[in-house]
Amino acid sequence: MGDFKIIIDFGKCTGCGECVDVCPSECYDAPVDGKTVVAREDDCVGCQACVSGCPEEAITIEDA
Repeated sequence: MGDFKIIIDFGKCTGCGECVDVCPSECYDAPVDGKTVVAREDDCVGCQACVSGCPEEAITIEDA
């Protein structure tokens, strides 16, 4: 764990919270001020559930 960087395009993010719901590692917190918050990036396992679950295509995950 911890070998990934979560990138959120805040221009696309609507704060729907879908990433919060689908992330098995609980990397995200509920949206703040209408935008998703990455709270525990070190817990990311790179499964990309958030990437495929985001209806706005606002999330990408890169190798750290």
